[in-house]
Amino acid sequence: MEAHYYSCAQTRVAPYVTAMWQVQGMPAHQQETILPKGIIELIFSFADPLQLRLNPEAEAQTTPACFISGLTTKPMQLQAPPAQALFGVQLTPLAVRRLLKVPAGAFLNSLIDVRLLNPSFETLANQLAEAATFLRRCVLLEAWVQQRLQQVPAQEAVLSAYLSGASVAAGSVAELADRVCYSPRQLSRKAHELFGLSAEALLRYRRYVGALPALHAPGKSLTSVGLENGFYDQAHFVRDFRHFTGLTPSHYRQQLSERPGHLFR
Repeated sequence: MEAHYYSCAQTRVAPYVTAMWQVQGMPAHQQETILPKGIIELIFSFADPLQLRLNPEAEAQTTPACFISGLTTKPMQLQAPPAQALFGVQLTPLAVRRLLKVPAGAFLNSLIDVRLLNPSFETLANQLAEAATFLRRCVLLEAWVQQRLQQVPAQEAVLSAYLSGASVAAGSVAELADRVCYSPRQLSRKAHELFGLSAEALLRYRRYVGALPALHAPGKSLTSVGLENGFYDQAHFVRDFRHFTGLTPSHYRQQLSERPGHLFR
């Protein structure tokens, strides 16, 4: 399996795209569990489709050739085909709203064929499929985004990036509202629009999202991970982590892979 990753942090599209990635070849594992990671992804498939369960109780669905996978609050189950060819784009909530004319919160725990919402994605998918290299695909996607999106208000940009990990988790709704210069009521409305979550639920989700990759740090205790990410104590950390993953932090550590939030078998 060949894999590539490109961070957009220092590019002009950073307010809209946080990263791009590509996997291609025969996967080492056919079954994969993808835990909530605080990421909205636009995914292009150039080979056989995937079989995906949006939560452990849902029926499997076949993924379209070009789809958006919204924020998730429950683990997804993936059955991989014998060979994969995927190109993924990690979008900020602001990009979703401006590209699709639909609030990003509408895609919470959903998988939607974006060609049904905007036919221009069909042309983009064909251009990406014809690109010979991962770098060429990144250049194409970056130019496509720049043509369609313009600078966003600073307040919205700060809140949109709240799950990216670049900012410190807020301890309360009032603290986050002050940070982004919204009233608590405005923050509640914007949180639901951008993430599909209440302001309180957004804070809880952000603590979990920050702790997930921190569990991969060798030698760091569970207590340290919890406290550094805003949990009051170990019981608080375990309870919230289990809420989003169905696992305790220690159980997750026993089976973690090189990719945070991805479990293979």
